[in-house]
Amino acid sequence: HVWETIRQARAHMTIGAKFKAAGYTPHHPIIIIPGLCSSCLAVVESPYEEWIDKQIWLSLTSIGFDKMLSFGNFMKSKGKKIEESVEKSNSFDEANKRKWIMHMCPKDDGFSDPEGIKVRAVKGIKGCAYLEALSIMNSLSYVMGPLVEALKEAGFVEGENMEASPYDWRIPPCKLQERDGYFDQLKLMVERLYTKNNN
Repeated sequence: HVWETIRQARAHMTIGAKFKAAGYTPHHPIIIIPGLCSSCLAVVESPYEEWIDKQIWLSLTSIGFDKMLSFGNFMKSKGKKIEESVEKSNSFDEANKRKWIMHMCPKDDGFSDPEGIKVRAVKGIKGCAYLEALSIMNSLSYVMGPLVEALKEAGFVEGENMEASPYDWRIPPCKLQERDGYFDQLKLMVERLYTKNNN
């Protein structure tokens, strides 16, 4: 009966817990680099005070699914001045949608920040675990969250032997380095974790 109980308990264990139960301990550090559209983006500067420090990718609660679907229509008519149309919107929803688009889109060169607006990737594991900031939306917006949870259960510790390097996926890789020093920072992260873990 004891062995059957153990067997049934292990069958319901998460993969991280199974590794730990099997005696696994981390030896090499891990750096998570998310894929395209898999890094959270937050507003650093904005002409709208209420948008500063707001996570806008992905914010299902602030843009709604209908607003995401209409993004394609905006791209077809991107010659229009979004800034002017924000004030002319007839409803709060419409104005909010246009503000979101205004913050999400770089200038026509594809990488420069619009006037008065600065949006950057959220740093660390928080920036790629779940795209939606509200925990009740985790099941709809997970990216690396389940992996991170499994690694933690297996013994990995954020900041000690596990890090993440989210990036602003809206701009080309060469501009990530030029604007944010992304690859220099990633190199330093690799070196820091290598030294910290005696590799």
